[in-house]
Amino acid sequence: DIEIDLASDDAGAFDVQGVLSPRSIEFQRRGTQVRFPRIDGSIRFSDDAGSFTDLVARGVDWHLDLEGSWRRFGDSDLALDLRTSLEAPSLHEELRALLPIRLEVLRESIELAVDERLVVPDAVFQLRRTDGIWDVRSEGLVEFEGGHGLIGVQVTDAIGEASYQVESLGDDPPTYDIAVLGSSLRAASIALTDARIRLRSGLEERSLLVPLISADCHGGRLAGSARVMPRGIEADYQLDLRASGIEFAPVLSDFRADVVPVSDSRSRGVIDGEFSLSGTVLDPPSRRGRGTILVGGGAVVSMPLMLPLIQVSNMQVPGSSELDLATASFFVEGERVT
Repeated sequence: DIEIDLASDDAGAFDVQGVLSPRSIEFQRRGTQVRFPRIDGSIRFSDDAGSFTDLVARGVDWHLDLEGSWRRFGDSDLALDLRTSLEAPSLHEELRALLPIRLEVLRESIELAVDERLVVPDAVFQLRRTDGIWDVRSEGLVEFEGGHGLIGVQVTDAIGEASYQVESLGDDPPTYDIAVLGSSLRAASIALTDARIRLRSGLEERSLLVPLISADCHGGRLAGSARVMPRGIEADYQLDLRASGIEFAPVLSDFRADVVPVSDSRSRGVIDGEFSLSGTVLDPPSRRGRGTILVGGGAVVSMPLMLPLIQVSNMQVPGSSELDLATASFFVEGERVT
């Protein structure tokens, strides 16, 4: 529905004011059909300004709320200010189609997805056009459940939130700063809590810097960093991790369902170690990496997997079958670990 009021002054110039109350909208973006079968609220407009009032666009199973205004200056300059909120069951195809193309390329490069719940309680979006140059800024908070992605290792079952700041000026690549707080997740099947990850744009287009990776892991800590660098149409990644004071028994239980939990998990030793991995994004066979692990402070030889490792390395098992220190080096090539 639309209402329009026309008025003219003594010189014959018209002043236009109106209210647009859309009922539904459907459009195509990057080959994806985006549908809002129901829209509530209204859009008020005049010759050089307008506002969104209680506008709620409802998809099949998600909704987007908008409040804000715009104003035009001169022939081409424009200012737009929006506050938005969103709730959806996942980061599905329609939502991905609404992402700026460069952010969608970043999302694809780390295979980022959310399968269970996605909420943006409050986000700010600002757009300015001055002398033909666009300046776009956005910041907000995203809450998620069922998040997963790939930054060298597979991350699954992520629950948490991410605050973000994004800016794009003219034709320059967008810059972004994202701080992720994961209350719980799994990385390479290992359970982590209180995970903190910082993601920032690099100097080169499509580059991604991860200067901070930190998490609690079975009584110890995991820390590291990562980066993704463009190489032609592809991109390479480098991941470095360090572990300290992590209980060995529950880590092994994360990998193997047949391992029986022990009452005193530290009695089987704790892990210290480091791991590095590199490769080409979306190309698992290209993975190359190496790591070292030290397990000490417990009866590690009685743990599953440790005795076969000792036998393969031609070490002599003590007659008492008790060993409180073990070290191992391993290498990664594609899908194979040796």
